[in-house]
Amino acid sequence: MLEEKYIVYKKLPKNYRVKEVGSGVNGVCYQVDKKTIYKEFSTSPDLETLRKLSKIKSNYFVFPSTFIYFNSKKDENLLGYLMRYVNGFFITEPIGSMNIVECINNVDGIENEMKRFSIEHNLLVHDIHDKNMLFGEDGSISIIDTDSYEFDYYNESYDVYKHNIKELANTILYMLLRENDFKDDSISNYYNQAILYGRCKPSYVLYDALAQVERETKEKITTFDEFTQGLKLIKK
Repeated sequence: MLEEKYIVYKKLPKNYRVKEVGSGVNGVCYQVDKKTIYKEFSTSPDLETLRKLSKIKSNYFVFPSTFIYFNSKKDENLLGYLMRYVNGFFITEPIGSMNIVECINNVDGIENEMKRFSIEHNLLVHDIHDKNMLFGEDGSISIIDTDSYEFDYYNESYDVYKHNIKELANTILYMLLRENDFKDDSISNYYNQAILYGRCKPSYVLYDALAQVERETKEKITTFDEFTQGLKLIKK
């Protein structure tokens, strides 16, 4: 795991509070520069969780990177944290040219990270929804607003990895496939196994749907628009 990074300021730089890009119950986010977001707390955060998150490497999840203190490094003087800026769009915005193949590959990458988080940290993922996932035209995916995640969750009858897969599946499958009304019962079954129980990876459902679309269209599908149009052929 990485060492905790922090900065102590006597006076917060002016550019930290200029461009507001989002706000929520826990705080306000500002874009500091082209690569950095500053989140300033409006409520008392779970410092132990945030510090653990900051020490985890991830290609997809945006975790705290550097903590910002006022005057001295004391918990009561913590103002907020820095994290990497993600340039992307929500799935509800026009994304017809998005590379659907790379997008599905990245869903598989997220699942692999979730497995690592579950095994190494017993990390319970929460609050994945359409406003917490950012997509790039190249098919990249970033997951933001991760403050509510839980470490060291223990219940001998509870499978953390399946919970995390189910959390991802309920959002990503509806975002990319919409309703589960496929002609092929096998896809419908895998879809339900993913969203209800976390027993099937959503990437498996997406790869299967893509393969069926390509068989029906007899064409190589590369964009989200092509995929969306092709789905009409394999749905009821």
